[in-house]
Amino acid sequence: MAFQLFDRVRIDDKDVTGDIVDIYDEDGITIYTVQSDKKGHVDDPDAYPGERPLYDCKEDQMTKL
Repeated sequence: MAFQLFDRVRIDDKDVTGDIVDIYDEDGITIYTVQSDKKGHVDDPDAYPGERPLYDCKEDQMTKL
């Protein structure tokens, strides 16, 4: 299943929901940047900090909502 910008998704292993805000290619693999619904700091080394944390995910790590 291919995802598109602004699709609502859940990152399965983190139980994080959010929207896809960027899609890019890294060494032939599509990476999706998901902006979390949760505001503020999260204690997760995989999250990019900010008002709403960002996560980089592969397609098989997400479920479309």
